[in-house]
Amino acid sequence: PVYSLATDGTDLYVGGNFQSYQGEFLQGIARWDGAAFHALGSGIGNGSVRAIKVDGALVYAGGDFTTAGGAPTGNTAVWDGTWNTIGSGISGGTVRTLEVFDGALYAGGDFYSYPIQRIAYFDGTQWAAIFPGLDGPAYALAAMSGKLYVSGSFTNAGGNPVNRIATWDGAGFSTLGSGLDGLGRTLTPGPQGMWVGGDFKATGGVGASYVGHYILTPTAITPS
Repeated sequence: PVYSLATDGTDLYVGGNFQSYQGEFLQGIARWDGAAFHALGSGIGNGSVRAIKVDGALVYAGGDFTTAGGAPTGNTAVWDGTWNTIGSGISGGTVRTLEVFDGALYAGGDFYSYPIQRIAYFDGTQWAAIFPGLDGPAYALAAMSGKLYVSGSFTNAGGNPVNRIATWDGAGFSTLGSGLDGLGRTLTPGPQGMWVGGDFKATGGVGASYVGHYILTPTAITPS
């Protein structure tokens, strides 16, 4: 299966749990150039790629894997022509989403290794905690207008009550209205604000069928 997609110009990166395509070895992650799939070295081993983030010449991968390019790693790795570890990796669960915000790589998921609680950022040397973090899994991260949006199944972020969606500004978490009444699974920036999709029937207290739109002004989640 394929769990993650990311684009970079005309290239498409595909991540999941697969070994080959039409006879070509493609371990867990591959690049499509519009005509053919290409391997990224020897790929990702012993697990699945659940998240991909492309940032310039760097391709970040996250998931539940233990090797990248044949070398040991902990659920995260970066491709720059060769595979490299990202610090000592992330333990205690699966990395389900990646995003670059304010010059740093952020990861969200269901991982827990105190003091890291389901969300972390790479400080250039090691994975660092946003403490306190989230009390439930993060399934989506997306940056827009100086804020990092996070959605999932949590009801507390940074010690503050929230309903499955929040923003991080580098110093603290904030609520987005009354949030979601069910899981948030995906986030995508749009022309007027942030779109959220998931297993919910109301956003900001207003009826919505699995998709909602957070309009930056006024600050309220409204159905699409």
